[in-house]
Amino acid sequence: MQRVRLDYQRREVPLPRAGLLLLLAAVVVMAALAGQYLNLSRKLADSDAAADRLESTARRHGILVSRDVKADSEQGDEIRYANDVLRQLTLPWDQLFETIEAAGGKDVALLSLAPDRQKHQVRISIEAKNPDAGLNYLKGLEARDIFQTVRISSHQIQLQDPERPIRFTLQATWKDLP
Repeated sequence: MQRVRLDYQRREVPLPRAGLLLLLAAVVVMAALAGQYLNLSRKLADSDAAADRLESTARRHGILVSRDVKADSEQGDEIRYANDVLRQLTLPWDQLFETIEAAGGKDVALLSLAPDRQKHQVRISIEAKNPDAGLNYLKGLEARDIFQTVRISSHQIQLQDPERPIRFTLQATWKDLP
């Protein structure tokens, strides 16, 4: 049986054209969605202003006006959801990825990232060959300017693997990003 060697930290990766086209398409779609969002926000503000003017005019003339509270709350929910999506899209992914990848070494493999924009946190799962490699990775992240705090949420020795690597889950809180 031939031995398979996986290189998780390959440094020289050519940028494929398909990837560039996909990135360009994503940027175009994101710009179109941001434009649509701004357009809808303006229309909503104009509609609210017009409704307020009509309501005040009706009250001056003694006409009782009641707004549809259910429709307003549904529209507010949609706006909050759109704002959440926009905040996720504007997360500085490149800066986070570069920082997290640069802190690693040959004895550490990055397993997953789970950012939470509202809490300004990112959950990082890594697997290290030994405890020192995992702690060095933690110290490397702490040394970066982007993070306020980095702490270990959990760690577990992988007993099913003959090399007994250690899986760490880290919680990093980043400083205010643009």
